[in-house]
Amino acid sequence: MGAYQYSALDASGRLLQGVLQGDAERQVRIQLRDRGLVPLEVSSARRAGLSPMRPWQAEIKPIMVAALTRHLSTLLRAGLRLEESLNVLIEQSDAPRVVRVLAEVRGRVVEGQTFAGALDTFPRSFPDFYRRMIESGERSGRLDEVLERLAVYMERRQDLAQKVFLAMVYPALVTLVALAVVTGLMTYVVPQVTRVFLGSGQALPFATRALLAFSRGFRAVAPIALPACAMLVFGLALGARRPAVRWKLDGWILKAGPLGRFARDVDVARFSSALAILVKSGIPLINSLETASALVGNRILRAAISAAAKRVLEGGTLASAIGESKRFPPMLVHLVANGEATGGLGDMLEQAALAQAAELNGRISVCVALVEPILILTMGGIVLFIVLAILSPIIQMNQLIK
Repeated sequence: MGAYQYSALDASGRLLQGVLQGDAERQVRIQLRDRGLVPLEVSSARRAGLSPMRPWQAEIKPIMVAALTRHLSTLLRAGLRLEESLNVLIEQSDAPRVVRVLAEVRGRVVEGQTFAGALDTFPRSFPDFYRRMIESGERSGRLDEVLERLAVYMERRQDLAQKVFLAMVYPALVTLVALAVVTGLMTYVVPQVTRVFLGSGQALPFATRALLAFSRGFRAVAPIALPACAMLVFGLALGARRPAVRWKLDGWILKAGPLGRFARDVDVARFSSALAILVKSGIPLINSLETASALVGNRILRAAISAAAKRVLEGGTLASAIGESKRFPPMLVHLVANGEATGGLGDMLEQAALAQAAELNGRISVCVALVEPILILTMGGIVLFIVLAILSPIIQMNQLIK
């Protein structure tokens, strides 16, 4: 008996998609008609899968994977079998790419593969960390619990990433608007207005002369500076792909004061949360460290975790191994030491991740609260200077006329 993907219409004309089991396409069509549906298309789930597609076409966004994980955990906890749960997700999904990926996964599960093995077909949608967690849940018989932990982890990660993104979007937009306004004033408004003053022959105030000099310099440099900046950004993007350049860049980021500490704490929160889930799911510590280190973006921190894994493999404790690197917050080191001493390493790692995330949230809120007025005051001050520099000669001319 194989799995067949179908498209059918219900009595109200609504399009339904899903997967049914059957010996042949004809039998599946009969099942659909017995349900009161009008079959439009029935094909083997394996043939309807994504194997002919390019790898990036089989990619599901992380936010969608998090939602699917949460729904799948809920269905399994309600007592549905894995095949039935996947079929429910297929039927309720409106995204064709998600439907086809889940149909392929379900087809492989129905044919006898493990859930983790079926997910191996789509590494771009389900990373190694995700698949190892699923494998541990299947081995222990606690797949629903593991999916619940995965859903919580991915939701927290998405929430943190969204807060960081939103914290950067507002300053970036205000800066772009300010640059656009200043560029327009310097290249068009100021030359047009001050041309009148230059023709009058009167002595201009210092602010007006400074503004004119800056406007001339800006118009002379801008045609060269803009392409140069674009080439610089493009060169840095290409250079960052080289391991040696990326290593130096990561080292510079860690030493960049508050910015480096923020970047480090983001990686540490991600690492602690992932390691907590892996350890609590029964995966050996060495394997957990290797898997969790892949989620760390900074290569220097990743190398420190790899060195710590070697120390643990040689018989050392995790707390002493990560403490010697001097790359991790002292709170994490102490909580790990406490967890190793009491046998609750997973719980302590989870506490460390929650504390780190709370600290990051507070820091993001403070930065946003400070950046907004600073940018507004800076932009207002620049525009005020330009306006005063333009109005000063007008005020002088009025005084001379009087």
